[in-house]
Amino acid sequence: MLLILRAYDEEGRIERALEPEWLVTEVLFDLCHQRMKGGGLVSKILVGGVAAHVNRRLEIRGEDLRMSAKKVGVTLKSLGLRTEKLGRLGRGLQFGSILRREIHEIALQMGVDRRTITPLTALESGHGGAPCSLCEQLGLTGGLEFVEILKLRRDRHAPPPEPPSPPTPSEDNEDREAALPTSG
Repeated sequence: MLLILRAYDEEGRIERALEPEWLVTEVLFDLCHQRMKGGGLVSKILVGGVAAHVNRRLEIRGEDLRMSAKKVGVTLKSLGLRTEKLGRLGRGLQFGSILRREIHEIALQMGVDRRTITPLTALESGHGGAPCSLCEQLGLTGGLEFVEILKLRRDRHAPPPEPPSPPTPSEDNEDREAALPTSG
């Protein structure tokens, strides 16, 4: 009976995967966990940027369907998320702590969890990326393990480290002598 229910659940997920609300939620949930090149979390995105992410996912899945920025805006509104003007570039979302929580709560309602956004190669090893306290609180971990990956950041203005210098002839001889077996 459990196998039948799992198959039914998987079938339902596949059907929902093309619904605009599901697609936008999946992308926003993923954006909540993505790191930018500098190491920080995404702080804002235009509605057109969300549409581009949705369309990229659809293309990867082999779907012909595309979502316009206008359709994404309507979908955001139906999810209860309000866009705001982001300068002269257009409307979008600012990823503050309140919006991140709202997105996680919507993901919970929609059945989106970290397994949904984790690459297949990571799923095979059971690794879900960096930890997220909201995912932990709301039970959105999908049974995956999370590890904080620390990146050593160099000061951009500091000179690059110098390559190691070759050993001097006396150091080279000492190394060779230390490697020779001793007779005893």
